[in-house]
Amino acid sequence: MGRSLTVSPAPLDLHALVAGIVDELRMAFAQRLIVHVAQGVRECFADADRGAQLLGNLVSNAMAYGEGAGVVTIVSAVEGQRANLSVHNRGTPIPEELQGSLFEPMVRGDPPGAGGPRSVGLGLFIVRAIAQAHAGDVSVGCCRFG
Repeated sequence: MGRSLTVSPAPLDLHALVAGIVDELRMAFAQRLIVHVAQGVRECFADADRGAQLLGNLVSNAMAYGEGAGVVTIVSAVEGQRANLSVHNRGTPIPEELQGSLFEPMVRGDPPGAGGPRSVGLGLFIVRAIAQAHAGDVSVGCCRFG
């Protein structure tokens, strides 16, 4: 903490990277359905290892805090100079009062004493650091489906 994260961007097929990571995640979370949706062109300029770390942290978080039997959908999208990764899960929406601080170190999304998954609260902080090291950002977006 206190030091910026380093990245080594290079030309990258984002959809192929995400597809490979999704295959690994399906083995780790065999009881859950993980769907990958690829949108737009394939090529972007990013650090593949840090992208894998970012996606792994987001999916782990989705598995820990989402609906136990719900589908987790990962969308990789490239449009122009912008690459986007998003992870969608079903479950109780994150309260608005927590959304602004979720990407801070040592912050967790469950209320104290809720008995949720045990973690120190660094996963989403690392996600934000990786996004920012790529001149990007991260945010929470809540969507309700059916």
